[in-house]
Amino acid sequence: MLNSNDLRPYGRLQPQNTIMTQSPRGEGEIGGEVYHLKIKNNLMVFSHKIKVKVIKILEKGECPLNLKVGDEFIFEHLPPPQFCHWAFHSLLPFITALRFGGNIPWEEKEGVVHLCCPDPNSPVVFEISRIEEK
Repeated sequence: MLNSNDLRPYGRLQPQNTIMTQSPRGEGEIGGEVYHLKIKNNLMVFSHKIKVKVIKILEKGECPLNLKVGDEFIFEHLPPPQFCHWAFHSLLPFITALRFGGNIPWEEKEGVVHLCCPDPNSPVVFEISRIEEK
């Protein structure tokens, strides 16, 4: 899995600029691929935005933080303020993988993953998908 230590910048981090980074490994699954990062308000914004959609609520059927089936959130660099922090921590590794162009091996469709939050009484099931730039 790609992490921040695997990237080396090819340019300065200046607001409103775009930089390119490349895996230093050279070959393999991620080797040689170029990742485009944008700097906006001193935050890195990755190439791919991520959409998180509530698709089911299991067990009791009610989220204690009032998420509802059909709710959608767009993740650019930070989670939306109304998004559950517990769910975010469960989803973050998968959001990160999708942002960098990765895919989840057990999912049939590329750029998509289905996960649930850790609430044992009313797990909220999410569909996380990469938004491909056109």
